[in-house]
Amino acid sequence: MLPMVGGLRAIHVPGHCAGQIALHWPRHGGLLFAADAAASFFGLAMSPAYEDLDSGRRSLTRLAGEAFETAVFGHGKPLKNGAGARFKRKWGTLSK
Repeated sequence: MLPMVGGLRAIHVPGHCAGQIALHWPRHGGLLFAADAAASFFGLAMSPAYEDLDSGRRSLTRLAGEAFETAVFGHGKPLKNGAGARFKRKWGTLSK
């Protein structure tokens, strides 16, 4: 965690690639930098490719447990409102 920027936290989210991280910034309702863990081309979805699909699914479940209103992605448009709830609906019940 980086306290000097308000608690920006790196979250290991392997699947797309072994060293993939997402960044979570809890301020102002929460912002998730999902990188390539997920995509948002035509709505919230898994990334187009994963090295390890099972790890990717577990990572999405991990992200669904975080609190955030906005999510940005390596591929696709940002989700500006209710992004965390959308993650929870889509991936909150996958096996961990």
